[in-house]
Amino acid sequence: MKYKHVETLIRQLQNRGSGILINSGNKIIINPIKSDEVDTMPQVTINNPEVLNSLLEQYLISIKESDLPFCEWNERIGEKYYLSNVWNNATNYDFDNPERFIKRYTDFILDDTFSCFDEIKCIGSFGLIGGVESYVYIRRDKCPRGYETPFELSFFIGNIEDPATLYPLPKIRYGIENNGGKKGTYVYAIQNDIKPALFGYNDELDNNFREINDCISGMENRGVHSPSFLVAIVLLLGTLRSVNISDVMVPDMLLDRRKNKSRFNNMSEEELDSLQYNLTNKTIKTFIRIAMEIIGVDISAYPNDIDSFLHIKVNSDISSKNHIIAKLLEISKESKEISEQRGTSI
Repeated sequence: MKYKHVETLIRQLQNRGSGILINSGNKIIINPIKSDEVDTMPQVTINNPEVLNSLLEQYLISIKESDLPFCEWNERIGEKYYLSNVWNNATNYDFDNPERFIKRYTDFILDDTFSCFDEIKCIGSFGLIGGVESYVYIRRDKCPRGYETPFELSFFIGNIEDPATLYPLPKIRYGIENNGGKKGTYVYAIQNDIKPALFGYNDELDNNFREINDCISGMENRGVHSPSFLVAIVLLLGTLRSVNISDVMVPDMLLDRRKNKSRFNNMSEEELDSLQYNLTNKTIKTFIRIAMEIIGVDISAYPNDIDSFLHIKVNSDISSKNHIIAKLLEISKESKEISEQRGTSI
């Protein structure tokens, strides 16, 4: 076999609903099967089999050598699992550019940008909430196999000395790609955590969060996401800027993950469309809202302008006229330096 991993990949894609192979010069095009009885994948275009084979080799090595739960390896699942299931997280653009897609996921696995937050650390003071001196904390959590990304960032507000006040913000599943030393962050999902009952502390904090809407633009979109989502995204953007990451990408539709949810949850097309809206459109709209409120955060491209991602540019100097957003940016601005000085494990 000239390109062993490419041939294995092709077989796995064919098993998942892709069919006819068409050789076009150096390219290999895998056309989907047209059938009402078979869930099909989009057309896959392998632009350079030799390059892709090498990238697949690096991708599989990174998985085998990793101790991340995302990369759990055994002979039963083996490489076929990882060559197949990674496509759950692919956009239309990724199916046309599998070389870039596989390299990106290798980078996600190898990334250690926020390893200093593997134990929860305080990044700044939020002020007095319900009579409790409250702080903002950050932790990098490791995701299990089958999630969108190997890592997620978790932010908390409260006081670690009184764990009953520790309020978890929505978790942000992210991956960081390294292009010749320049890093870019992909945000694949924002997932609400289960909030504990905090005897009024939650209500007091929610009142603070609602102030984020006081001056918000685009009032027709105010209900798209709860204020806690806005707070988490602001903290994320400020934290990324503190480690000199300026490029943020948010995917639109993850086509095969959408199909799998239909298969496993027996959803109707209407339910599936609603789910897709919740998972992607709301997240994209929330990032757009935040960009409108932060001076120095700009939308550089919308999905389908150049690819299947919303592209956000976070400039070196960011600020906001919204006083809650401004406070959050100030807290997160020095998160890298603060994290090296202050840290406490739960």
